[in-house]
Amino acid sequence: MTPPTASTQSSPSGWHDILVRHLEPLLGGFTAKMAIHTAAVRALKRPPEQVAVQDLPQLLEGLKPMLNTFIGALHTKVILTEFTAAMEKQR
Repeated sequence: MTPPTASTQSSPSGWHDILVRHLEPLLGGFTAKMAIHTAAVRALKRPPEQVAVQDLPQLLEGLKPMLNTFIGALHTKVILTEFTAAMEKQR
């Protein structure tokens, strides 16, 4: 599997940018994007570009083990709660 690049990655929906903004300060930009990509492929069997807003709960569940390892369970819970709240405001 090749990592997404600017030339191979179409523009994901707004949820992607919001999630990257929440993860970037903790993981760095590249790692945040790769964590999202990896979780989408593992949990949903498709790249983030093809993930709809309705699929986000399943994507976030797929992110949890990785985030728990990188930033700890408490920070993971806080970040995912903040992201969910930000997505609710978008609706």
